[in-house]
Amino acid sequence: MEKYRWSEEIFDDLRSNIIAALDLSREQNDEEVCRFIEKEVEEYSRKNLLTLKEREQLEHLLFNSLRKYDAIQELLEDPEVTEIMIILSIPRRTDSALRCDDPYM
Repeated sequence: MEKYRWSEEIFDDLRSNIIAALDLSREQNDEEVCRFIEKEVEEYSRKNLLTLKEREQLEHLLFNSLRKYDAIQELLEDPEVTEIMIILSIPRRTDSALRCDDPYM
């Protein structure tokens, strides 16, 4: 896993700002979404002095998280990868207020 100069919290804030700026009443194409991403990253970059490579990387990660398959997108595009296994872990709820029909029991 690569280490970035921005935290997960900053990434999530940028992503939230982009989603808030999008017009969700209609379908937006990839180019429109890219413009919103570029604008948001440009603002962040002014305050945090990112290199061009870091800006491109951040824009790419944001785009994948909004329009593609997020963390596994690079694996999907890699011709060397032939299988991807995803393991989901859902924590059990243990509070005493659970009902018998609770799906987490």
